[in-house]
Amino acid sequence: MAYQDIREKLVGPMETVPTVFSSNGKLDLAQTADVIRFMVDRGIRNGCGFLLVGGAVGQFATLASEERKSLAEACVKAADGRVPVVVSCQTTCTDHSIDLAKHAVSVGADAIQLSPPHYYFYPQLSQDDVVQYFADVAKEAEIAIVAYHNWWSSVGIAPQTLSRMADEIPNLVGVKWRGRDDYETYLGYRLCARKLSMIENALHLTLTTPHQLGSRAFVTYIGIVWPEYDLEVWRLLECEDYAKASALLLTLAVPLYELAATKVRGEHSNVMAELRRLAGFPAWTPRRPTRPVPPEASKELEELFASAGAPFLRKPTV
Repeated sequence: MAYQDIREKLVGPMETVPTVFSSNGKLDLAQTADVIRFMVDRGIRNGCGFLLVGGAVGQFATLASEERKSLAEACVKAADGRVPVVVSCQTTCTDHSIDLAKHAVSVGADAIQLSPPHYYFYPQLSQDDVVQYFADVAKEAEIAIVAYHNWWSSVGIAPQTLSRMADEIPNLVGVKWRGRDDYETYLGYRLCARKLSMIENALHLTLTTPHQLGSRAFVTYIGIVWPEYDLEVWRLLECEDYAKASALLLTLAVPLYELAATKVRGEHSNVMAELRRLAGFPAWTPRRPTRPVPPEASKELEELFASAGAPFLRKPTV
């Protein structure tokens, strides 16, 4: 497989796809597919973005293995080759990750996302163990891999380890990157920007500095209601119009993430559900234990998008 061809596709907004649930808490694959088709129709497609399915904000931790497989299959089908699909195969078990990765291959996903297993820290897991985990999955599943430096919930991936993996594992084509601090963030870019598609996973630098360091993509979920915003951010970054890009990010993306971090309970999945409701799409409730957005936070969300000039705000569907 030409893994580097996949690397070239991992550019622009990395849109995190919400997992939609019905009123009885079951997967609503039809509505999840509708979210994908909406984004593709509005410009998130090959060369201008890609999708992450079943990640943290897709509530993978609440999904049974067969649900994760059904979700992956439905999302790849909805994308219909028009936009690259990265399927999260993060688990706490190598064999489980391999099983999910093989399934992702079978349904035609473009790549998988892997992180060091959650809840394992040094000395339970060393950096050599992290390399072995990725190598084992790569050997068993012929698919491109996007690494994820989830240092807050695992041992993480040191910049030097990431560079080593890029040299030793041909499947590895990208990394969702945010360091423990600015120095680690910078070192990861310095060591790996020429080897991998660096996907910026934080907005504390408002994306302009990471782009200058070599980032080729950024994580977002604004596109589930306003794809044009994310596409304009990327256009400005690629034009190196960093002043306008920063102003645009500071108008919406940065305060949105601050609001989600300080006033909303959950892994942003509830924010995504609320944004879709505010945009007039059918409402859903994230799977427990995540709870809906509190009314006061919902009001702030609506005011924030209104002040940014979001064109989608209309009478919600209850």
